Amino acid sequence: MPPKSKAAAKRPASQALRKKGNVKNAAVSAKKLRELEQVRKVKEPFLDMFVEALTKGDPDPSELAWHLSWRCSNPRRYDAPAACSLMLFSEALPGHVNLCDVLEAIDYHQAIRKHIGDERWEERRVRADELLQKLQGAKVSPRSFSLLHRAVSVACAKKDGPSEELKALSSATSKAVCDKDPEGACPICLAGWRADDSVLVLSCNHVLHVDCFWKMITAAGSDALRGTEAACSAQ
Repeated sequence: MPPKSKAAAKRPASQALRKKGNVKNAAVSAKKLRELEQVRKVKEPFLDMFVEALTKGDPDPSELAWHLSWRCSNPRRYDAPAACSLMLFSEALPGHVNLCDVLEAIDYHQAIRKHIGDERWEERRVRADELLQKLQGAKVSPRSFSLLHRAVSVACAKKDGPSEELKALSSATSKAVCDKDPEGACPICLAGWRADDSVLVLSCNHVLHVDCFWKMITAAGSDALRGTEAACSAQ
């Protein structure tokens, strides 16, 4: 029987290594899936509470903020990122203007990211698309969507332009504005609202194009408008 070539002799060893690698990759994938399922289960009750507070006012926003604060105050807790991200979003809750809670959440946010790292924070925090999925069909004010947009930009900490989450929230804000006031227009440029507009809803509930807002703020003589935007001044 002729002797095996060197290539033939190496073939079984390389096949064994590939098989071992495939088994290892399968084990890693299974572990990752279990982790993702655990994260989903942790997020679910927090999301449900937040949606109830946003759409029905129950639980009371201050009560919810306390509930979330208690959980995210310890960065070692597995559910701290989910609680903290929703605490950052709490500014969007109706009637909730306690900025101390928001500032506290920013401090928690920094502590948690430092403890678990950016990758785990991104995995465990509540994402805007998860929240929007829960809010489908719910009645939410344009102002709340606009505030959520601002809060998510803090939670994402993106420096390289708008993320997909911010784009989704921008679209949700524009849709809410068009649904509430389909015949309305920007008080600065007087253009009617469109679904693809990028808009900002102010605390007085007046709506402006984002570009128009910054043009107004940076224009000559804008100091006279500080604290009172043009639409309010005209009333």
